[in-house]
Amino acid sequence: MISPGLAPDHLLERFPNIHLLLCGADVLANEGRVFGERLRGGGREVVVRTVEGARHGWDKPPLPLQKSVGVASMMRWC
Repeated sequence: MISPGLAPDHLLERFPNIHLLLCGADVLANEGRVFGERLRGGGREVVVRTVEGARHGWDKPPLPLQKSVGVASMMRWC
């Protein structure tokens, strides 16, 4: 019920420019892409990047450590 992807369009209009970083193999990656497209409809700058092969979000480190961890750390500071 609190997912940004379920937010009504009138609330999305208030979002600022945004950068979404998605894990390509995460079960929620497609929802993130759809959310990015919805945000683009509001005329703001939206960047959506996908780390292919990453299996889940950044709430915990993947075990064993994967190559994508370094990529994500660098992208976080861009």
